[in-house]
Amino acid sequence: MSAQHSLPMRGVVAIAARGPWARGGLPPTVERRVPTLLPRALPPTDVPLHVATHVGVGRQVLLVAWAQGPPQAPADLLTHGPRGCVAYTGYFTEADTISDVVQGARLTEVTHRAGGCYSIYREQDGILEAATIVSRLDSVYMSETARLAVFSSRALLAHLVAQSVLYDSDTPSIRLDHLGVREVAQNGFCVTDVTTFEGVRAVPAAAVVTVSRMRVKVSIDEVARVPAAAVRPATSEWNARMDVLADAAQRAVEPARYAPRSAYLGLSGGRDSRVVIAALSAAGIKVRTGTSGYLTHPDLQIATKLAAVLGIDHNVRVPSGARAADDANLVVPHPVEVARHAVWATEGMVSAFDTPRVANAYNVEAINLSGSGGEVTRGGYLVAEDSPSRDSRESR
Repeated sequence: MSAQHSLPMRGVVAIAARGPWARGGLPPTVERRVPTLLPRALPPTDVPLHVATHVGVGRQVLLVAWAQGPPQAPADLLTHGPRGCVAYTGYFTEADTISDVVQGARLTEVTHRAGGCYSIYREQDGILEAATIVSRLDSVYMSETARLAVFSSRALLAHLVAQSVLYDSDTPSIRLDHLGVREVAQNGFCVTDVTTFEGVRAVPAAAVVTVSRMRVKVSIDEVARVPAAAVRPATSEWNARMDVLADAAQRAVEPARYAPRSAYLGLSGGRDSRVVIAALSAAGIKVRTGTSGYLTHPDLQIATKLAAVLGIDHNVRVPSGARAADDANLVVPHPVEVARHAVWATEGMVSAFDTPRVANAYNVEAINLSGSGGEVTRGGYLVAEDSPSRDSRESR
């Protein structure tokens, strides 16, 4: 894959001074500790790790960005501008997005119009901002102490940085949040903004967090929703709206076109992965599919039929961690063990439905897609509903 289209695994941690440290700025010990804490927050692999650091005006903000996978560090790991510096995770479908952010564009305006799956971190004139998009994916995790506010793409790293300050330690202990662990064990994922780590929570969707001197402000941008009854199906206005939506979906999967080999889609049979396969097919992007499940499960049957209709390669596998005891019985891991592994491998950030696998190396040539997240992450679709009541759900 060319450097232009390479999609390395990116990460960011952003730290802003608060309270007693707001006057003199972040002490050098904070900047020194972050690189030593970083390996503890990432699964152990032999993947090359590239790290870049930026210290803002008056040492009010520290930005640390990293990338895993490619032999060379991405040129835009940190992007500097006249008033500060920008880091991001994920990817944008518009190439000029970062340029707009560096030049000082309002982050809410950027996240409204810029396609892709990403989060943005910006230091500008000594003020830190972190922005999330409406989908709740590519989350930003935050933790606050009396002396600093921490934001990161990794929940564990935000926790470790905060703990290192609270206990003035180079090797802080990990303290689990029992409510977050319970959510992972019971549901397979966190259904609220809590995480599996004490003092760390997820920033809401479509939000911008601003830290300036003594204040941490979370601004949630309410996305305008048009009532279903306002636009009648099959009308010209309806078709125009659907054309815009379809075009956006196709642009969102465009990076998969540049994979050296066919992209892979985890096709669950649910509506999210069906939208992804529809976008890939409409864009003419070659893709392989696979489903984790049991032959009697409706989702697997739907996925198999859908792949056959589209003429796409499809394979079926038993969920990770399960094994056949005999011809009629299946042995699956205990939910507590699955949850424990999920916290270790993914920090509880994704799911404990499957046993997460940690690769020995990050493959920059592979693009793996799925529909995971939309229906379950942080409360799923109900977060965007006007009313979560039973009557409202049934009417929809």
